[in-house]
Amino acid sequence: MIELNYENVVLATIGLLFLIFFITISQKDFKFIVFLVLLTPVIRSLFGNNQPVWINEELETGLPGYLRGFILLLGGLIGIIYVFRSILLKKLIIPLQFFLMLLFIIFSIGSTFYSINPSITLNRSILFLMIYLLILGIYQRIEKKEDINYILSTIFYSVSFIIVLSIISLAFPARSWWWQSPSRFIGYFSEPNGMGSFLMISFPFLLWKFYFNAEGALKKIIPFMIIIIFLLLVLTGSRTSIITSVIGLSLWYFMIKKRTKLLIFGFITSLIIMLFLLIHPPESIMRGDDSITTTTGRDVIWGSAVIMIMKNPWLGYGYLVESKIWQNQYWIALEDWITVSSQQPLHNGYLSIIVGNGIIGFILWVVIIITPLYIALRIKDKYFIYHKALITVFVIMVLITNFFESFLTGYLTVGDTYFWFMWMLAIGLLKFTELNEVIYEKTIYY
Repeated sequence: MIELNYENVVLATIGLLFLIFFITISQKDFKFIVFLVLLTPVIRSLFGNNQPVWINEELETGLPGYLRGFILLLGGLIGIIYVFRSILLKKLIIPLQFFLMLLFIIFSIGSTFYSINPSITLNRSILFLMIYLLILGIYQRIEKKEDINYILSTIFYSVSFIIVLSIISLAFPARSWWWQSPSRFIGYFSEPNGMGSFLMISFPFLLWKFYFNAEGALKKIIPFMIIIIFLLLVLTGSRTSIITSVIGLSLWYFMIKKRTKLLIFGFITSLIIMLFLLIHPPESIMRGDDSITTTTGRDVIWGSAVIMIMKNPWLGYGYLVESKIWQNQYWIALEDWITVSSQQPLHNGYLSIIVGNGIIGFILWVVIIITPLYIALRIKDKYFIYHKALITVFVIMVLITNFFESFLTGYLTVGDTYFWFMWMLAIGLLKFTELNEVIYEKTIYY
């Protein structure tokens, strides 16, 4: 029970005043809440100390967890206000895709009743719901093409902010190089794969800004940022992120229809980089067995997860319970470092969803997450050529990474948070493209 004393009263008052202030300014300009929510995946890492630790039990939420939860709840509240505002103006629009996403979230919340870790399932479902409410609310504010560009520019600046923080972290080696493997760069993230995956998804946003509307000094800065990002990416040793970034960069230039010579140059450059990483790999991407092709124990996790899936295939064990499925399942031959904590991911986002929501939930999930790719590939409006490339490259990179990390499962990771904003923007593009007749007519109006 929280003791009612002077300090608690002051903190509660400050929190309430901040809540009122932030909601007020967000009514005029939603970029503040978008920017803040996009920072939530790295809040816990920013409070980290890069000390030796293994996950042996459920981690305490602590101040970072409460702060992140507060921001997401704030985002959900602002989203609800935007929705009610649209209802009052008789402009509420809820596309079919949003109904499907809501159905999945309701299913996830419902899984609390049979979850092997009800508190985790409920908490994570509710926070995922907050993300949903926010993007639904912001979707209502999209009324012209410039609104799409405004949101993307906000995302670009959030990416740039974290990149700058990561570069600054190099001045503090004790924080920026992973305690377990000092050759691997983590910046202000908690582990190198998190840093690598963020750097990976930053490429398409920087490229979009550069080609679409960058001017003056920004036009000159972005190419240098891309080079620095790739160098930092190699230093993270995140092999999936490195390979996926090469694929994404190549796909970008293919989609914007640059000259053949440029495509050939890009292909040759990518090939040289790949060969270099294979023949003379830097220490950062080597593993304990001196191999860069090892799955680092992931195959054991995946195989054991499949065994558990077969025991309860249709409904799963509760949304995002992750490795908690092995509680009291000691007969499964797991590596020593794999724990039964829900904090221990399955290192495959698709398996995480199947384990949590079963095959039924997984089918619905796949339909939802391929929505932006389906929309982007059918866009014909030349005005949106770079938007199309951005969405396509970003989504493909996320979907590939999700095979090797729990990267797209709801609200937990950088991939999750950025993905849902891109998901919302892809649907928002339907208001202004030739696809209106094909998809947008299935929208439900209130």
